[in-house]
Amino acid sequence: MYAGAKDEALTSGSTRRRIALGFLFLAVAGFVCLAYMPLRIHRTADEDDRLVAELIAPRSGDQLLASIAELNSQTQVSHAGGRVPDQWKMLKLSGALYRVLLAHPELPEAWRAAGSRIAIRAVPNIPAPSEVCGRQHNLGNNISDLPSIDHKVLPKYSNCTIVLDDAPQIVNSNPIFFKRRSAQQANESRRPLLRLQNAHVIYRGGQILPIDALACIDCTFEFDILSAPPKRGRSLMRALLIAPDITNVGIEISEDEPTLRTPRRKTYK
Repeated sequence: MYAGAKDEALTSGSTRRRIALGFLFLAVAGFVCLAYMPLRIHRTADEDDRLVAELIAPRSGDQLLASIAELNSQTQVSHAGGRVPDQWKMLKLSGALYRVLLAHPELPEAWRAAGSRIAIRAVPNIPAPSEVCGRQHNLGNNISDLPSIDHKVLPKYSNCTIVLDDAPQIVNSNPIFFKRRSAQQANESRRPLLRLQNAHVIYRGGQILPIDALACIDCTFEFDILSAPPKRGRSLMRALLIAPDITNVGIEISEDEPTLRTPRRKTYK
């Protein structure tokens, strides 16, 4: 009986040691993870800061193109993975790309990258509606909308798809409005505003619909840009690129080309 009690005490002691060692291992692993996480976050931030710096002040044209390609690759990976982008990271890198668009407005690679970044910021995983904006049954409810003192407000189009640089259906469904705009454009103080809700907005880099403002609620965007767009298309893309909330956005579209004054500004081809 004494021997059995001794064996039981030894077994109990071994079990306690194993449990203590297990807790010690978990504690050490936890401390390692806590120490590693800030390192990873800091490293990611460093990589973002490096890419931002190289986009804003590249050492050469080749480096600028390489930085744009890296940014575009990062965007495509995020889009393919279906991940919701971190908004702060998105705006920081988009702001750097915005400066590239101002400094080098003829660079097609920069516009293609901007189109990709606009697309992944929109409402994810919503299929494009099959109906074309401009048909009467796609009109939204305008009863609760307040009149605009700055814009002539077109009907609101909902649950439809629109190609901004190929939208004759919008013009054809508002013939008096656009005819009057063409005749009085020079003296017109209130500018046309197009409103879209739950719409899929496509832009292919051409001359956009003759509107001066665009308002989108819960829209998706598809930008297929092969070359530098005309001035109004550039205005549209720059505004969408740095909009704080692209799911509920109102932007002005202008012929004006803003300039960016930097000591290291160069033209790269």
